[in-house]
Amino acid sequence: MNNNDNRNYIEEDICDELVKSWGSPLVLRGNVGQFSGGLLHPRTLANLDSLGKGPEHRIKYGRKVAYKTDVLAKWIKEKIVTF
Repeated sequence: MNNNDNRNYIEEDICDELVKSWGSPLVLRGNVGQFSGGLLHPRTLANLDSLGKGPEHRIKYGRKVAYKTDVLAKWIKEKIVTF
């Protein structure tokens, strides 16, 4: 297995595990730290959203912001750097 294959395997595995372990179709912005295992802070995600660099298709209800679980996991996967 070369480095690129290893990277793809790690990314897919992490993405799948995040979605499977969450148990809900949505992740509230305030819960992204728990969802990501502490890799991402809610304020960081809010800042990235304000810059147009956060996950697409966020959902807002009143003051709450949420993301589809699979979309957020895919966005996190795209940001992962393995070495």
